[in-house]
Amino acid sequence: MPLPLPPIHHPTPQHQHQYKHKNTLLPATMIIQAGAVKILAKDVVSIAKTAGDAIMSIYAFPDTVSWDVKAKSDDSPLTAADLAANNLICASLKEKYPSIPIVSEENKLLSYDERSQWPYYWCVDPLDGTKEFLKRNGQFTVNIGLCQGKSPIFGVVHVPAMEPSKTYYGAKGQGAFVEIAG
Repeated sequence: MPLPLPPIHHPTPQHQHQYKHKNTLLPATMIIQAGAVKILAKDVVSIAKTAGDAIMSIYAFPDTVSWDVKAKSDDSPLTAADLAANNLICASLKEKYPSIPIVSEENKLLSYDERSQWPYYWCVDPLDGTKEFLKRNGQFTVNIGLCQGKSPIFGVVHVPAMEPSKTYYGAKGQGAFVEIAG
């Protein structure tokens, strides 16, 4: 389990200079530049939280038959929650940032030759920990990352089953933060 990071409304003293230097008042206003595209961290955090809500609405079903569990080609499980979260995340990212392609565990993977030409792309695991989801132990996350070439430059990890739920996010050169629900 990751160690908690400072809440977004209380930056640690060692990082306060960073906000002044970057002209960033709060992490909630974090902007990530992907070529000509400006990405607002709060938008991607919101997408991850909404996907978490979709997952939790399925997780709440007392009968796991409703989860519609199938096996993928590698024999790993795939549930209705994986697909619902994937569809929501991909549709939302395409709507807000149509010029940035998406690589998702639940989508058809394009050839490496094609993907290697992308200057930026989203890397999505809509429900990381499907086996844990099936065990009902709450140890699963929603993961959305932005990569420049082969390197991550921004990421969101939302933990919807944690009480209270937590959302971790960070960007290269801008720090890492956590939002705690409530």
